[in-house]
Amino acid sequence: MKTNVKTIYLAVVTLLVLTLTSCGGDDSPTVKSPTIAYDNPDIEATFNQAGSTTPTIDWNNDTGTIELIESYTGGIPGLSISNASGKITWTKGLGEGMWIFDVEATNSAGTTIVEMSIDNTLQGTFTGTYDTTDFFQVVFAKDHTVIINANDAFIPDTATGTWSISNNNTILVNYIYDDGGSHYSLKGQLIRDGITPKYQGNWYYEYDAIETNLGGTIELDME
Repeated sequence: MKTNVKTIYLAVVTLLVLTLTSCGGDDSPTVKSPTIAYDNPDIEATFNQAGSTTPTIDWNNDTGTIELIESYTGGIPGLSISNASGKITWTKGLGEGMWIFDVEATNSAGTTIVEMSIDNTLQGTFTGTYDTTDFFQVVFAKDHTVIINANDAFIPDTATGTWSISNNNTILVNYIYDDGGSHYSLKGQLIRDGITPKYQGNWYYEYDAIETNLGGTIELDME
């Protein structure tokens, strides 16, 4: 019986190719886009208080970076992110209001986006004077209501009302005293250029701070 040399040659070559393919295979793990999740993507901040939140990240067999993406002119005051850990941090100077932004985690396989928001609505007690000498206090609540205490710090005249704020941090307050007295209003700036937020402006007879109804001044500091 003759041996088919060609057949043997092909068998040897095939075996060699299979062996080399097996030995030279890529055993590295599969890289996928990262996964990233925060405990709550809708953050409730407390006005004039610092805070932070850290996500859970799986880079899926790769390393990458994280970015905060927003479209506000000048950025979001007081807000920052760690490009390595994804930790979002805000200072006491975080801008007032609702801020919406994205967090993007990127590795060599792709990008994962998390939609985020942080609500830093004005709240707190501001105390000082009206007309430079008389006691005056405004308590702002997150639901846009206010309590006013005036004239005597220990037995004050009390009023209730509502507040609103414009894009340039001008606060308008409309209120009426509990004894059924006349309507009044406040209009002034929320100032945050120092350690303590301030509310400075004027008080008015009647609602909506009409200039012809100007009564006097207010100067208040947050407690």
